[in-house]
Amino acid sequence: MTSAVKSPYTSEQIAAWLRGLLT
Repeated sequence: MTSAVKSPYTSEQIAAWLRGLLT
């Protein structure tokens, strides 16, 4: 999740990112 340091994710983007990992 090092990319989060460069790109400030919003709560919606984080939610989509987490769903991508869980699925």
